[in-house]
This record gives sequence, C-alpha cells and structure tokens, in this order.
Amino acid sequence: MEYRNLQTLSDIKIANFINEYTNANQLFENSGVRNRLLHPGEYGIYKELLVNKLFTFALPKKISYGTGFIINSRGDITSQCDLVLYDERNAPFLENDKTNRFFPQEVVYGIGEIKSKLTKKQLLESLIKLSNCKKIRQPFYNADGTEVNPEKSPYQNIFTFLICDEVTDWNENIALEIKQEYIKNGIDIPYWFNIILSLKNGVIAYHVQRAVQLLESRGIFLDESFHKNEGIHTIAVPCFGERSNVFVPLDFYTLVQNSDIIYVKEFLILVNEVLVHLQSYYPDPIYYLYKKDG
Repeated sequence: MEYRNLQTLSDIKIANFINEYTNANQLFENSGVRNRLLHPGEYGIYKELLVNKLFTFALPKKISYGTGFIINSRGDITSQCDLVLYDERNAPFLENDKTNRFFPQEVVYGIGEIKSKLTKKQLLESLIKLSNCKKIRQPFYNADGTEVNPEKSPYQNIFTFLICDEVTDWNENIALEIKQEYIKNGIDIPYWFNIILSLKNGVIAYHVQRAVQLLESRGIFLDESFHKNEGIHTIAVPCFGERSNVFVPLDFYTLVQNSDIIYVKEFLILVNEVLVHLQSYYPDPIYYLYKKDG
C-alpha cells in the first residue's frame, strides 16, 4: 500500500511539473510581459525553480541547487550555468547571494541547461556549451592525496544534463548527429553529455550491453547491477573508465514511448543512479587564496 501511495504521489508531482513547465510559455506571453512588467530573464528563472522543486522531491537531500559560474584553482571559469547541483556543506567561499554565485569545481555534482523549445541547431550548441563547462574539472589530487581523474572514471566527472520542452526538428538520427557534432568540435568522450530530457520527444542516454560483453570477453567483470535487466541496460555516463587499460565508449540509447511522464521518470532514475556514485571534494583554500605566478 505504501508503495502504491508513493507511486501515486510521484505521478502527481511529475504531472504537475510537466504541466507548469510546458505552460510557462503562455504564462510569460501575457500582456504583462508584453508591457515589460516582467524582466525577460524571469522566464528562465521560473523554469529553473520548477526543476529545483522536482529535484528536491526526487533526488538525495545532500544536494543543493543554485545558478552561476564554476571556477577551479587554476583560475578557469565557466560561462553562466542555468542550474548547478553542489555540496553546500563542503563549499567554502560560497556567498549567500542566490544569483551569480561562484562554485569551486570540487563541490559540484552536476550542471544543467534548462530550455524551452529548441531547434536541433540550438540543441547542439547547448550541448557543446555543457561540454565546455564540464571541462572545468581537470585531473587533480584530493586533500587525502588520491587522484581525481574525470578522464579515467566517469564517476569522478561532473554530471551534465539538458531539459527542454521540445526539439522541433527531432529525428531518429539525432543521436548520431550529436555524436558527429562532438567529433567536429574535438570534444573528448568523457566530456559528452550525460542525459537529455525532451518532454515531447524522449530521453537520450547510453546503454551498456555491448560494452559489458566486450569487457567480459577480456576478463573484466562488472557489478551484478549491470545484468539486472535483459537486453539494454540504460545508464547516464558516456564511457567506462580505464579498467586494465580498457577505455570503452558507450552507444546512445533513445527512449521514445510517447509519454512525458515516463520520460521524466526515466530521467530521474538515471540521475539518481549516477548521483549514487558521485562525491564532492574539499577545495583546498591554499590553491584558491594564493595567486600562482607563471
């Protein structure tokens, strides 16, 4: 009975999110907006707040949410991120101002782009932006001396996702076109997106079936969770890291079932599966408070 009640509550929360998210266009196209009573940026902020509310219900409570820029100890800075998932308890130097914050890259779990209707061209541009933001985390040594290397372990990287109402010229080859765009822009596989959610079109993530077969043929056996479903097991990481000198990129998986509630459920399941593995790191103040010469 409790399980059914939780499922019903989840369905209601997801349905409300979808309704508010997709109807935001009408809300911000009324006469008040046309008469400039609302700042255009408030439209994006409104959608970000809707995603925050959904995440607060569905994701672990260790995660905080904000918007702003991500920095690292080398002085690099990202473009502004619509949504940053981060560990507030492990984040020194973080101002209380909720806008235009600067997040040390060590405390960041994920970065999200929150969009309305996109053309395929706009989708590709947004994904390249996400990849460039993801590169803010380069290999470094944690406070305990262990190496953190996003190019060897996808679970030491920053999780990136995109949510939109619709991709207007979505087609069955869109995953291949995304892959080609990454190659054209010289984006290495570890910095590809983790998951795309289009409320109208579907979900794009990755699957591990052939990768598991390849690894096991070389004597490398993965956790039993990868065998819990027959056929395709969906995952939201673009590659397996280096295991016995094996680096395995994963193939795209596209879920298209004409149900926006199923799409959101799949998205939330995949996000949770990644977040189980992710951790934040302590940003050593000495590297942020002292400017390096040269």
